[in-house]
Amino acid sequence: STLHTNSAVESLVRLDDMEAPSYLVAGALLLIVAQRLVRRICPECAEPAPADPAEVEILGIDKDRLKDARLMHGAGCKQCGETGYYGRTAVYEILRVTPELRQLIRKRADADDVFEAARAAGMKTLIEAGVARALRGETTLSEVRRVLYRVE
Repeated sequence: STLHTNSAVESLVRLDDMEAPSYLVAGALLLIVAQRLVRRICPECAEPAPADPAEVEILGIDKDRLKDARLMHGAGCKQCGETGYYGRTAVYEILRVTPELRQLIRKRADADDVFEAARAAGMKTLIEAGVARALRGETTLSEVRRVLYRVE
């Protein structure tokens, strides 16, 4: 099923707003996936790019992660219409419903409590997933910021 929310955890809030009984939601859910699309760097004109210190700070990137990063940008070419981007790729946030999360959902716990439990269970946020794609050279930090920064 599809819901329009800003994050996986906010889907639980939306289901509650829709008056879905918490015991049914807790019993039926296995996982929730939040998804956004970011533009891909054009493969024809991709070239290495330095990290913008402001974006690194805004996105909360640990400077140690930049050591092995493959930051790129598109210089612009005919293939990409001089934009530096060609196509899109998905960024995912996956909330797996663990027994602990199931209990929180059943109790109608606050979204912040559910978020903290999900993070403790290993959930990566949309921004973290986007930053990982940028550090691998698939998209840019500025694209991650443009699409995802307002989400969290």
